[in-house]
Amino acid sequence: MKIQYKFLNYFNTIRYFLKDKKIQFDAAGTHLLADTSQKEHIQDFQAVVAIILNQQTRNYNVEKSMRNLKFNIYFNAAQVAKMSQKSFGKYLDGITYGGKKSDQIIQTAQILVNEFNGQVPTDPKELKKLKGMGKNSIELYLKRVESKQTKHVTLTPKTLLFLLRTQIITGKEIGIYQDENYLNNPEIQNYLQSFIDPILWKTLHIPIDLFVDEICQEEKPKCLECPLRDKCPTFQMSFQNNQNLLKED
Repeated sequence: MKIQYKFLNYFNTIRYFLKDKKIQFDAAGTHLLADTSQKEHIQDFQAVVAIILNQQTRNYNVEKSMRNLKFNIYFNAAQVAKMSQKSFGKYLDGITYGGKKSDQIIQTAQILVNEFNGQVPTDPKELKKLKGMGKNSIELYLKRVESKQTKHVTLTPKTLLFLLRTQIITGKEIGIYQDENYLNNPEIQNYLQSFIDPILWKTLHIPIDLFVDEICQEEKPKCLECPLRDKCPTFQMSFQNNQNLLKED
């Protein structure tokens, strides 16, 4: 399994767990998680699509729709520009005004292909030409552009601990999460940025930190209560070691 999908699998499990526990958290922006295996101009187009879909629609439904698009079509402006409202709209799930937004996204894709060579512009005046991109949507997209230029994933000790325990980050000793130097370590930064958009990390880390507080605690993690225990490499290794000790006894 690709590391990006492994991380998303863990992350979604955490979100549902927190929701069931009625623990409030803000993870707005997760729907903008573009497919980082694609070229940057494709990621930018996917971000525009997510922003349009998100208008008057819950993040959860946008996430489902974005996932459908990523896994079922070659999700770039050139491909979408050739689609009909029906062929595009069938991948939308729970989107308010789905038909209208499908038309807007297709027209936006056509404008990008015909006028901007498939690239999303950064000039606000040019962004106004895109269908479905009003003042607030343009501001949100430009914030994303600004944050992308920083190219920095802000890590907290709790999140780093989680990434080490689940072996999203491998080849490092678990104790490094206590070392502040590793929170900005270039090697770790480059690795995380290969599958996490830095702009999203400002909200993505919040539910992970809450999950560490609730379950994956520093000294006495509640592994038997953890919804990730069947997937967590650290728990599986510990469980196997305990089994081996029982056999030896």
